[in-house]
Amino acid sequence: WSLPMDFVDRALGLVYQPRLDVRPRTHLIVVGDVRVPRVQVRLETQPRLARVHFDVTPSTPHTVVAELGRLVIRFEATLLDLELAPAGDPGLVLALRALPNTPAVAIDLGPRYGTFRVIEGAEAPTHRTTVEIIAADTTATPVPGQPPPATPVAPGQPVPGQPGVPGAPAPTLAPEAPSIHTVVIDPGHGGDVDVEGVRGPGARGPAGTFEKHITLTVARLLKSALEARLGVRALLTREDDRTVYLDERAAFANNNKADLFISLHLNASVSRTPSGAEVFFLSLDGYSPEARRVAQLEGAVLPSATGGDRTIEMMLWEMAQLQHLEQSAVVAGLVEQTLRTRVKMSPRAIQQAPFRVLVGANMPAVLVELGFISNPEEEKLLSTHGYQLRLVDALVDAVGRYRAQLEARGPAARPAGAPAPAPAAPPPAPRTP
Repeated sequence: WSLPMDFVDRALGLVYQPRLDVRPRTHLIVVGDVRVPRVQVRLETQPRLARVHFDVTPSTPHTVVAELGRLVIRFEATLLDLELAPAGDPGLVLALRALPNTPAVAIDLGPRYGTFRVIEGAEAPTHRTTVEIIAADTTATPVPGQPPPATPVAPGQPVPGQPGVPGAPAPTLAPEAPSIHTVVIDPGHGGDVDVEGVRGPGARGPAGTFEKHITLTVARLLKSALEARLGVRALLTREDDRTVYLDERAAFANNNKADLFISLHLNASVSRTPSGAEVFFLSLDGYSPEARRVAQLEGAVLPSATGGDRTIEMMLWEMAQLQHLEQSAVVAGLVEQTLRTRVKMSPRAIQQAPFRVLVGANMPAVLVELGFISNPEEEKLLSTHGYQLRLVDALVDAVGRYRAQLEARGPAARPAGAPAPAPAAPPPAPRTP
């Protein structure tokens, strides 16, 4: 039989249980109590600014996450009834597209992209979220408390404005209040190659969930939340599923002058009973009393790029974290406190361990085990978006509290723009727990 489309809605809809919802424009028939919001996406362009408007009916929880070369808007829904406008600004927005097999929309960014901000409208049957894409050369009104965007520096690359770099201004003595400007987030594991005795994929849960996938997802959410809520520069040691050596992770944080390093992992046990989050900072196990006393070498004299010689401070890679242990313990305590208010904690909630990934970090550093992936119930929780947001909320709260403690101490005089002592190249194959 050939029947008109409205027969399904007007006739079957009266007698069919569960409820039928016919969406003729997108050829969808929604059956039962599933979440399929209508999402209309429009693009508005200006010379140095593009606005992407999302009109969502009904209002649906969502997150905006910055990924490599794109912004991703993820909705807590089963499916999207999506209407996409064509992209019209190749400099800022290359394309608007639905991501396959997930309720999300990607904004592919153009070469002029500098930063973004999210504006939420009032809650109503139709809720509007606007993502503003701002050009790199825009003199726009800054978001309160948010520094201008900065480009990550690869290991070994000179930092613009650093003393000793051609064209860099001479350092002048100026008071600078300690604060948190840059946070490096380390999604544990990655790739399928085992390096330095650590499995690339990491642990795997009873249902087949990989540690490397959960840590990357949480890291992306944390990066977006730190940028949006605290206005800090947040960088990831890996943007995708690839192998990154442990020392490369700390080197990335050092080269980008991070003020805080957070490494994310999932715990595992031969028993399925253990559960709960744990927080670690570096222990002194394996360090001799002499090594603990001598954390720095004498200054090394190196040729300057502008001629002549200059003395720089050198530090053994193994000693980099030692001078930050006190502050790392403070950060670990704050993370443990904020996590405890939102998720279950392990009986051993805060510990010290000689984790290799923390050894070379020349800033306060902690490692967070978000939960036990070997526990079937916790594996399910760790895979849900809502639980991941609770973890992220706790970590952002901890970073905010730590920043407030630093800023309460007042300014500390040091050469403005002068870098902290950089660790020397790591020694080969030290211990790996």
